[in-house]
Amino acid sequence: MSSAAVSALVLAQLDAAWTLTPVRRPNADFDPGGRPFVEVAFPGADVQRGAIGDASNPLWDEAGAFMCHVFVPANTGDAVARQLADALGDLFLRWDAPLGLTIWRRLASQEGARTVQGRPWYGVSFGLTYQFHTIG
Repeated sequence: MSSAAVSALVLAQLDAAWTLTPVRRPNADFDPGGRPFVEVAFPGADVQRGAIGDASNPLWDEAGAFMCHVFVPANTGDAVARQLADALGDLFLRWDAPLGLTIWRRLASQEGARTVQGRPWYGVSFGLTYQFHTIG
């Protein structure tokens, strides 16, 4: 799981700058009403103590990835899903992220039929790698 700090920063950026679709939040009720939507998930990160810093305020280095998922109604084609995925990836890759957080790259996408809340959707999913440095 990614740190709470990274999750909070990424979700705050999504809330502040994403206007193209509704956002499905983690562990929250959601009804997209048949409209395209996106969600971001935080599957994991590696956290280790850095080689610099004093014992009471060490540098911590977190390296991981978060997943971006784009969903469009089934049988509407893949073009809109890909366009939304490109826009979502650009939102984070072009982001002037807060000090200590760097979004490095977009990983290869996976796409295809999905089921969300028992209904058919078409989805595009990809990861974005990051590094986060903190002291303390």
